[in-house]
Amino acid sequence: MFGMLSVLAELQRELIVANTGDGLASVRTRGRSAGFGRTSPGRRRVVLRPGRFTGL
Repeated sequence: MFGMLSVLAELQRELIVANTGDGLASVRTRGRSAGFGRTSPGRRRVVLRPGRFTGL
């Protein structure tokens, strides 16, 4: 049972890697940069520290 699940997990991982590589190659051919990119200082989100609020 676990052997079948591991084979399916490996197949899925290979598909994800292949699709990610194809997507990055497509973006490069269009001359754009992949990812979120850098944000300007005025548009940065404030990152809250865990446990800052009670009840979370």
